[in-house]
Amino acid sequence: KCEKYAAAFKRGTTCSNLVLSGQSYGVGKTHLAISVVADLLARHRLRTAMFAYVPEFLERIRRSYSRDEPDHERLVENACTTDLLVLDDLAAQRTTDWVREQMNLISNARSSNKLPTIITTNASFDELADTLGPRTTSRFFGNMFGAVVDGADRRVVTT
Repeated sequence: KCEKYAAAFKRGTTCSNLVLSGQSYGVGKTHLAISVVADLLARHRLRTAMFAYVPEFLERIRRSYSRDEPDHERLVENACTTDLLVLDDLAAQRTTDWVREQMNLISNARSSNKLPTIITTNASFDELADTLGPRTTSRFFGNMFGAVVDGADRRVVTT
């Protein structure tokens, strides 16, 4: 599925997103996402790509507000405009109205400008709709390639 996504990718003409989901942890969803990014950067000479571990990314935005720094505008703007965005571990964050608002801003900007997003998540579509709201989830999942990645946790070494 990842290879098909990369092969079908057409810069500036599609906003197809790639969603790598599955309830198992440590099975390689993030690894696959980064591999696709590397391929697209090389093959399509994208100018910019951004990787955001969602819980940390949202915390950085939140902290910039409390420090009265202009950094929050830059962080959100970069997520909205980068040629390719990876949202890693979407739905692992604590859900608030503010989180929904931030994700709605990002999904709307990316969808409106036909900018692709690669998403990794352990949540189902229904769980994401509950977490992010149906509008945001629809934008991320409306035109997507999806792959379920499950299996044994590769980070846990057994002897």
